[in-house]
Amino acid sequence: SVQKLRGYTVEETMLEPLDAALTEENRQYARNIIKTFSNDLLAGKLHPDNYFIDEIEQPCKNGTTIWTEVVSHYYINPKNGRVEIHGVTRDISERKAFENNLIVQRQRLSGILEGTNVGTWEWNIQTGETIFNERWAQIIGYTLAEISPVSINTWTKYAHPDDLKTSNSIIEKHLKGELEYYEFESRMLHKNGTWVWVLDRGKLTVRTPEGEPLIMMGTHQDITSRKLNE
Repeated sequence: SVQKLRGYTVEETMLEPLDAALTEENRQYARNIIKTFSNDLLAGKLHPDNYFIDEIEQPCKNGTTIWTEVVSHYYINPKNGRVEIHGVTRDISERKAFENNLIVQRQRLSGILEGTNVGTWEWNIQTGETIFNERWAQIIGYTLAEISPVSINTWTKYAHPDDLKTSNSIIEKHLKGELEYYEFESRMLHKNGTWVWVLDRGKLTVRTPEGEPLIMMGTHQDITSRKLNE
């Protein structure tokens, strides 16, 4: 109900102006959206069956705010020719809090990865698409732009041929659930023609709805100095 959502009664809500139902940051945005959609509808540019979904922060009676998902429908009242808006609102505060927390966690992880000076990789097992960070390329003497576009073939191109069979075997065992993580020390061809050693670690993070392996993510750490001293 309206009262449960923001703390106002139906009567109070009906009497309050549009601005009162929005935070200051969202007011101008909402005005612009309403004006644009209304003008488009009157000009015949907007199909009358269209519904629009937006996320808006709204103030509550107790002084707090909540995030809501608003589904709105614009139509022309045949009696007076004016544009009217009907909509449904639901509380998505919990989801937004989760998303914001995820952003913070990603920023923290990014800082950790930067501090540890490791390369990162993400591999779509179904398509072969990969994402590497700049450090991944730097370990083998390149910039990311120099080795782009990248795919799983980029890894096989620079990996030592003698290491690929073992690496693939360990990955296969991990994907089958026989190993909790993928971890392997391998050689990669540097731009200067030498071989560098990397500690390659990764884990399957996403499966398809059918249970097939989809996304695997991991890191590359340069361990050349350690290997040379062994």
